[in-house]
Amino acid sequence: MPSHFSLQSQLVFRQQRSRKPPQILVDRDSCINSNNAATPEPAIAACTRLLEALARGEISGPEGAAVHVARGNLHAVQGDVDRGD
Repeated sequence: MPSHFSLQSQLVFRQQRSRKPPQILVDRDSCINSNNAATPEPAIAACTRLLEALARGEISGPEGAAVHVARGNLHAVQGDVDRGD
């Protein structure tokens, strides 16, 4: 699945990359850069963990918004458009 994020969102991710705990970096790559539409479940789980990090204040609001979009797109790939946040 191609990435549908604006250049600004991608720059925000790069700027914050060096300040994030390793698990957040792994989850970001799994969630945002998910190119395997055949198995979206692991990417959805990574997105969910990132949204939990957002609630704890560990990631920024713009990053959280991009994660919501990514998770919604992954649900849509599964045909579960009602869960597409």
